[in-house]
Amino acid sequence: MAEGNVKSLAQHGSRGAESENNVKKKPWYEIAMTFGARRPIVSFLLAAIITGISFFGAMKLTVDGSFDILYSKNDPGYAPYQETVAEFGSDNIVLVYFKDKKLFSKKKLSLIEEFAFGLEDVKYVEKQESLFTALNIRAGPDGLDMNPLMDATPETAQEIAKAREDALYSPIMRGTYISDDAMKTTVVVTLQNIEGDPTFNRKAAAEINSRLKNIRGEFEDVFVMGAPRINVAIERGLFNDIGLLTPIGAVLLVVILLSQLRTPVAAGLPLITAGMSILWTAGFMGFAGIPLNLLTAILPALVIVIGSTEDTHMLTAYLDGLSKDDPPNRVNAVRFMAVHVGLPIFITSFTTAVGFMANISSDLIMVQHFGITAGYAMVANLIVTILMLPLLLRFFGPRKSKLQGDSENVVGLAGKVLSILDILGGRYERRVVVVVLLAATIFAGFATKVQTSNDPLSFFKPDNSVRIDADILHNDLAGMQVFYLSINADSGKDFKDPKWLQKVDKIQNVMRQQGAYDKVTSIADYLKLVNQEMNQGNKAFYVMPKTRALAEQYLLLFARPDVERFINADATRANLMVRHNISNSYELKKYLDDLRGKIAGILGPKTTYHITSKNILINNGAETMIKSQSTSIILLVAIIFVLMCLLYTSFTAGFVSLVPNLIPVITMFGIMGLFGVPLNAGTTLVSVIAIGIAIDDTIHLLTNFNDQLKVNPDQTV
Repeated sequence: MAEGNVKSLAQHGSRGAESENNVKKKPWYEIAMTFGARRPIVSFLLAAIITGISFFGAMKLTVDGSFDILYSKNDPGYAPYQETVAEFGSDNIVLVYFKDKKLFSKKKLSLIEEFAFGLEDVKYVEKQESLFTALNIRAGPDGLDMNPLMDATPETAQEIAKAREDALYSPIMRGTYISDDAMKTTVVVTLQNIEGDPTFNRKAAAEINSRLKNIRGEFEDVFVMGAPRINVAIERGLFNDIGLLTPIGAVLLVVILLSQLRTPVAAGLPLITAGMSILWTAGFMGFAGIPLNLLTAILPALVIVIGSTEDTHMLTAYLDGLSKDDPPNRVNAVRFMAVHVGLPIFITSFTTAVGFMANISSDLIMVQHFGITAGYAMVANLIVTILMLPLLLRFFGPRKSKLQGDSENVVGLAGKVLSILDILGGRYERRVVVVVLLAATIFAGFATKVQTSNDPLSFFKPDNSVRIDADILHNDLAGMQVFYLSINADSGKDFKDPKWLQKVDKIQNVMRQQGAYDKVTSIADYLKLVNQEMNQGNKAFYVMPKTRALAEQYLLLFARPDVERFINADATRANLMVRHNISNSYELKKYLDDLRGKIAGILGPKTTYHITSKNILINNGAETMIKSQSTSIILLVAIIFVLMCLLYTSFTAGFVSLVPNLIPVITMFGIMGLFGVPLNAGTTLVSVIAIGIAIDDTIHLLTNFNDQLKVNPDQTV
């Protein structure tokens, strides 16, 4: 309970305050920061009502680990992507991998057959391709054989051996449906290209895995690789990270506050405000329909780290107020706290919230959602702090301060650190400035080496099962990553003309020479194989048909589903399908930039083409995120400068305030460049978070310095 000699906070001041007839008008921030102590019932009811409403909102919270939030529909490549997948089929491809030494046995093939054709009944599946649907192009005793490799599982060992031989013979099937040792195969499942449904991939993964449940044990190894599995793994990782990082942040906060403030009550209070702030934010997200994603999942830890800094300043000021009152008085200490840290707390909360909200201008939905929720979280934390912390301190706050006074020497590790800093700042200030500027320059140099990599596969550690299985696919068959290269023939031309078919073949050869891709397939592969087999399998004829008439004749041999992924109905567009295992966006971009330069020399300046896939759109999203964060940082820096200039009526103060805010960001990017840490969905936000923390310290230090100047104009003292 508050001391009995105190009737209300409004009636009392610290010792030596003006008499009641000569009371100065209280600043607005003091009135706001003492509201919880002056109106405890109103504050408690307000906090309880908002918390209750937020609880129901939090129950509506959803999770979105899909790839759709990683790219922008305003990307110039988005329209060509939609056009390409509409014409040549979805690039949302799932690979179901089977490995067994006796793969080509009746029992194993029957299991794969039942599984593969069973997938055609799944509503999410656009098509499935396997050894049972792959087109076998082979010269036979009765002429050219162009039928599925196996309509059904062969009955005899001789028929199975023939199917195995034909599969290994085909350059189209090899690497796509069968490994070189004939012990591994994949069922290629093309899912519908559905956007905006965060549950789509989750449902697809569950459906595919449920159909594998009874046959997994029949093979040496079976796994599913593709967007559904990665999405599910990302969502699981989000919950694991929240469950790990939030408690760690809370424990560290308590340990640090307990060691520095030396009172258990003060160390525990920030957890109450942080917990309420997190619940309010979760409730807001639930009501607003904003899901947990790769960025919003860090909000709990963010609130604990950034939000607790305000509580720490307030608690320190409160304990300082207790030490200056004799006898110590909780209510007076609350007022002392409000007077000394109220203004900087409002300023830091405002600047941090605005800095995060600047991300709303981003083209990426994920970044927009983060900007909205992070800004709301900072505002929510301020309101919770105003309503609850003064109230809790009035009734349950420490009665005595164990902080060391200004005149006492700080002991322990903190004392040694402060002693070193005091010596450096007092005796070697110029050298310190030179060293800091030199270090910042070096880090700025390393910062130029930072690379962007936004590929979802790169989010996983090398020892994660997702990465391990992706590498197995890459080594045994072809990687899970897919992109298309679609080419539009010039007006009046088409890909029945050998000249244009030769261009496709040349581009394909260039891509193979790059050595970056596992499998490049085009209509050229089909036509060359037909030409070879029409000439009794003579490999010298594995070339493009020489005449238009021959090309047209060969194209008529195919059923439309056999080649629909590689050439459109009127042959005016050709498409190359590329599979690879490059999870580094920066590395893939280098290969594609090199490829574009070589394609220009093959196609000429007038021919249009598009290199596109959802994965490439996601890679482009990294560039969008960098632009968003740059805007956010610039806005934050501008706000800090203007506020500091206005508050202290000095441009010098404005410039001085920028130094401790920019150096951490430069250092962070320098370390990332030095150790090869890429910019991605998570790391791009670290700069804004770093500035958010630096702002807090800067404003509090400058405010305290300004207060001390009023007492003693000597800046050195």
